[in-house]
Amino acid sequence: MERVSGCWPQSGSSCEHTTGACPVQAINATGLTEVVRSELPQQDPEPKQVPMSEGIWEGLRGPVQIAYAVEDMDRAMEWWVARGVGPFFARHHIELDKSRMWGRSAAFDFSAALGQWGDVMVELICEHHEVGDRVGPSVGIHHLAFFVDDIAASQRRLIDHGWAEALFAEVANSPFALHDATVELGHLIEIYHEDTRRADLFELVRSSALDWDGSDGIRLL
Repeated sequence: MERVSGCWPQSGSSCEHTTGACPVQAINATGLTEVVRSELPQQDPEPKQVPMSEGIWEGLRGPVQIAYAVEDMDRAMEWWVARGVGPFFARHHIELDKSRMWGRSAAFDFSAALGQWGDVMVELICEHHEVGDRVGPSVGIHHLAFFVDDIAASQRRLIDHGWAEALFAEVANSPFALHDATVELGHLIEIYHEDTRRADLFELVRSSALDWDGSDGIRLL
């Protein structure tokens, strides 16, 4: 039995307290002490929970996608399709209008495939760079993606929080960015606009999975 506040009662006897309230009320039938909670030291109040609409999450809607880093995208798609997830829509060596990596202008060479896993969109992403030059990991969770209304404002909040810009790029005049949250979250954070082009792509992936019979599991965009 653990001694509480200097009191160690013995069965059938009183404790050492002679004045004031004893923190130990009694020995119950199972031999466990029933402690009067009001006599115990008060714990610090729980930290205030910050709503998702405030702080670092302000302006971020989602997550709307989880992305896995893969070394062989075709093989990875086959693995997921064989387990009932799909179909996947893939594009190899996606051409970007412009891109910068870690703040410096650089060509970001990658391939990606999108599929629907229940209510969650899955991206398989393969970076065609040497390991040391990649913005994300080689395997495992690469990023979680969020919709935002203002890319620049969201980037400022993420950078102010300490999540540096790993990538900024544009494709078909639609910007997107990846920020490094690996120290706190273990992965990157991606942000982009919910523009018509991207909304149509998300709907294509989602609707194609509704009545999918497992055939034609890999489709090129």
